[in-house]
Amino acid sequence: MKKSIWIINQYSITPEYPASTRHYELAKYLAREFRVRLFGCNFIHHNKKYRFYPFTISKEEKMEGFIFQWIGANSYKGNGALRSINMLLFSFLLLLVGLCKRDRPDVIIGSSPPLFTAFSSLLIAKLRRTHFVLEIRDLWPDSLVQINGVPENKRIVKVMRWMERTLYQHADRIIALTNGIYSRLLEKGIPEEKVYFLPNGIDMDTFNINVKLHASKREQLREELHYQADDFVFVYAGSHGPANDLYQIIDAAEQLKEKNHLKFLLIGYGPERENLIKAVADRKLTDKVTLLPSVPKDQINDYLTMADAFIICLKNIPLFKDALPNKLFDYILHDKPIISTVNGEIENVLTTYKIGMYGSLSERGNHHLVNVLKAVANHQIHCEPGQGLEIIQMHFSREKQARQLAEWLHQLS
Repeated sequence: MKKSIWIINQYSITPEYPASTRHYELAKYLAREFRVRLFGCNFIHHNKKYRFYPFTISKEEKMEGFIFQWIGANSYKGNGALRSINMLLFSFLLLLVGLCKRDRPDVIIGSSPPLFTAFSSLLIAKLRRTHFVLEIRDLWPDSLVQINGVPENKRIVKVMRWMERTLYQHADRIIALTNGIYSRLLEKGIPEEKVYFLPNGIDMDTFNINVKLHASKREQLREELHYQADDFVFVYAGSHGPANDLYQIIDAAEQLKEKNHLKFLLIGYGPERENLIKAVADRKLTDKVTLLPSVPKDQINDYLTMADAFIICLKNIPLFKDALPNKLFDYILHDKPIISTVNGEIENVLTTYKIGMYGSLSERGNHHLVNVLKAVANHQIHCEPGQGLEIIQMHFSREKQARQLAEWLHQLS
């Protein structure tokens, strides 16, 4: 009989939702060798809607060779108390469901953030006497301290620091999503042999099906948004939250107000979206900056074809020097220049493959964001057709990553 793997991430989703499907894709490919159960939340964080009846506690759904286990939680908007309750309630119900399931997993992979989900995953693994693998997508509580300015002496931070140490100590292995996170874990005293690097990537099966269909949409969509033939369009697609600091794009657009052919398209949803719309209107930039709501994952490549260049926008803080967001790989496949507002790991990818550069409003000279936008619009960075496909197939293919992960899990279990 195949060994059983549980993958637990509160924010796991299926492909029709507008966000990363990392764990769905890994589950799909791991299901070739394992019995896989993927856990996610019935209240979908990315569109703030329930998948099933709001009071659903637990529901199974058969997917592509694996089972998606949906766990209940309360609804919320924004980042207030209700969201904290949502994370805690999901973790509590996860613990109950995980302990009551008849089948016993051979390995549990618990993904953080939220840290509470990973901690419940550890408790399930300990009580069911099975292997526990901790996946770190973002370093909590480090990100809360750096992004939200929560003081280290706050009780919640102290509790999270204890949970973090406990998870590191009791995990059989740890998966790091970026080289930066990998290095930070070693700095925190984690033995190198305990850490496994598994970056984000692309499911090429999905993209190969869509690429030709989407390419024909470029002119149609640009016409619908009233772009002219000579307009150079910078596209950002992703979350509109405090961590993204999209006001950088609006500030840059304002400084480029006289460059009528330079346009900015922001696609997505988040707690800052309404404020961003207001800022664009107040600064009289509505003819230069367009904001569109989130687009389902199976349609996003239609909209990305409109771009002449892409922007990865994150708050320029030390924590994000380790970031390697999934949108980077979506962008790469479109063979257009990419601008990152943070240096570090993203910049390293862009410069290694000569597909983009770093630019920030806090810099001066060649790396000043306005100067970078001008340089890209003047075609000083050129991406060859097919270059992105070759990069992804060689280094960031989800199927290849899943095969490597399967070999690693066989050694563990």
